[in-house]
Amino acid sequence: MNQTQPPARIPPSAFYLSLLIYAVIGLGIIWLWQGDTAGAYLRERLTIKDPASLWLAVIVAAASQLYLWATKRFGSLDLPATDGVQQMYALVRDRSIVHIPALSIASSVCEEILFRAALLGLLAAFTGDIAACLIVTALFGLAHVPQYRGSWHAIIYVFIFGFFLNALFIWYGDLWGPILLHGLNNLFVFVWMRRGYVQLRERPERTSGARTDLRTDSASADEARTASATNEEEEAAT
Repeated sequence: MNQTQPPARIPPSAFYLSLLIYAVIGLGIIWLWQGDTAGAYLRERLTIKDPASLWLAVIVAAASQLYLWATKRFGSLDLPATDGVQQMYALVRDRSIVHIPALSIASSVCEEILFRAALLGLLAAFTGDIAACLIVTALFGLAHVPQYRGSWHAIIYVFIFGFFLNALFIWYGDLWGPILLHGLNNLFVFVWMRRGYVQLRERPERTSGARTDLRTDSASADEARTASATNEEEEAAT
């Protein structure tokens, strides 16, 4: 049978390093754009201007999870087994549970620095709020397409989710609303992955005969180990 093996697991540090690179790029953009006022710009964005932004973030996060529950209840919430999804799936399911909150916080903070504080802030200064919001929504969505390719509901969800993150930043002018919304969303999704509520299905470029569900890979590995142990026992007996 011609099946592609699942990708080799990368260490958890690689996930956090990639997110740190996002933040460094964002900070670099802010420095090039703001110059000597970059520090003041960041302090302003990290100051809560209206607590209503936090409450709105919680409400939107709850609504998004209700949507995902309905998608699972009446359709399918399974994700395509792309390399990126498999690596993330393995991290939150097979590694320490500490990675769930840690990865949720790291991803929300680092991505918000890049997409909202840097890109959205920069574009809004030159194109206006609405145009900048639409452009960064597209950039945020396109950045996640390789990860979720083959799953239209996931891709559409990311685009809509990105729009709400942009709107929070534009309306209230600080990063805490987007960070809270982003972090809560990732936290819930990672918990759902760990509990098996979200499963993986075949890669989008393959036919239905070639499955890459992690459960199948795990079962195949178990069978191989069992067969190997049986052969060793037979050899020992002879």
